[in-house]
Amino acid sequence: MLVLRSLFSLCLLSIASAQYQFLVPSGSVSDFTESWTVGKVMEISWQKGWHGVGDELSSADLWITWFRSDSYSQLLLEDVTFDSAGSLNWRVNVSNAVVKTDDAFVLRLKPHSDPPLYTSTENESPSRGFRLVTGDETDAPSSSSSSFSSSSATSTSFSTLVSTSSVGASTTSATQSSASPTSTLGTTDGSGKSKSLTGAIVGGVVGGLIFVAMLAAIMFLLLRLAKRNKQEQEGGAKELDGATYYAHKGEMGGMGVVEIHGREKPAELSDGSGTVHELGSQTQDASVRSWK
Repeated sequence: MLVLRSLFSLCLLSIASAQYQFLVPSGSVSDFTESWTVGKVMEISWQKGWHGVGDELSSADLWITWFRSDSYSQLLLEDVTFDSAGSLNWRVNVSNAVVKTDDAFVLRLKPHSDPPLYTSTENESPSRGFRLVTGDETDAPSSSSSSFSSSSATSTSFSTLVSTSSVGASTTSATQSSASPTSTLGTTDGSGKSKSLTGAIVGGVVGGLIFVAMLAAIMFLLLRLAKRNKQEQEGGAKELDGATYYAHKGEMGGMGVVEIHGREKPAELSDGSGTVHELGSQTQDASVRSWK
């Protein structure tokens, strides 16, 4: 039991000592005492030498992550050495959407890798927890120039590559982990999806209406054609000398032809003997003429 307490005390002492690696955020205050605003400059600084947890590192990469989770992380500076104290004037470019999701953040010095990869290893030197406040994102471009200086005999200034982070209008950059694949935090703008979805619905409706209209027109034409064919077959119509004649069966078994124009016309009947009789339709006592 005493051994466990001793180990626990050593862990707490190591963590407390690691938090003194940073001068800003200050390691002498409690977590979340300090805060910075998006778009404003955060003057980060650290001490000479390694004061972190685990094996001593000769170089490290500087990251900012959520305090309670490392599912969001952003690279601030790579290949930091501890031969002397150093500082970084970083313009806070974390998106307001990320800050609204969780405003508690922490700085972490992690083992350096090329290319830089965020790892979940406990070999690190974290800062005190601090809060970020939403601000003007136009003051915090996605890629910013941060001035880095070292207190050695020579000082250098160079541009620090910063991962683009945003949620909403752009994609949030997430760090790669050695234990798990790269995780991405972010959402896609819903307005573009809704517009494309509306266009697809309208196009589908219009296309369906056009298809139904074409199908109805084809059916109408087919029915009309079928009706016309049926009438022609039933009537047995024949065009003779500009008039329409319909064949009919006479009383004596012979075939006759009647001209139809609203009233019955005289018909020429054959009795089957080769003699053709022309019958008058106006009076019953009309004369009958025959030709051989």
